[in-house]
Amino acid sequence: MIGKNVPLGIIILLLVVPISSAQFGNLGDLLGDLGGKIIADPPKPVVPNNGYIYFSNHCSKPVELIFRYRRIDGEWKTLKFDFNGRESAYLADSQNRIKTDNSIIYYYARSKDGRLVWDGLYKKYFDGKTWSMAQGTLDVGEVSGLRSYAFGISCPSFDWPDQEMFQ
Repeated sequence: MIGKNVPLGIIILLLVVPISSAQFGNLGDLLGDLGGKIIADPPKPVVPNNGYIYFSNHCSKPVELIFRYRRIDGEWKTLKFDFNGRESAYLADSQNRIKTDNSIIYYYARSKDGRLVWDGLYKKYFDGKTWSMAQGTLDVGEVSGLRSYAFGISCPSFDWPDQEMFQ
């Protein structure tokens, strides 16, 4: 016997054979005397069915952004945007704010002075050129009361306004 009257055979059985609560009732009660608990999977986060895409340039430098996302109809689309330093906005095509129901995106960004680049391993052709894009995941949230997906870029820690890394 081990612990408080729990036969060794049951302990070995628990370690070797998967047991469901349908087979043996509430295992939490059985293991409770030994200090063990059966814990359910954590709840999955609630994500919107779709949302607008909000971008933040946390860098003080103006950037060019090449952005690839999956539209609501399932088609992948690539767009180009220009952002001033520290500018944030909803992304929009020529007519409307863009929406997606997919949190996976691809992006390439570079500072207008060409000194900083945000890129990755995914090759995507757009606007007559192949871009090395990074894969990203959009954060789910709410911006100004709208259900939104958000992402942004930040400069390295040496990005101080009106200063250069090397002088």
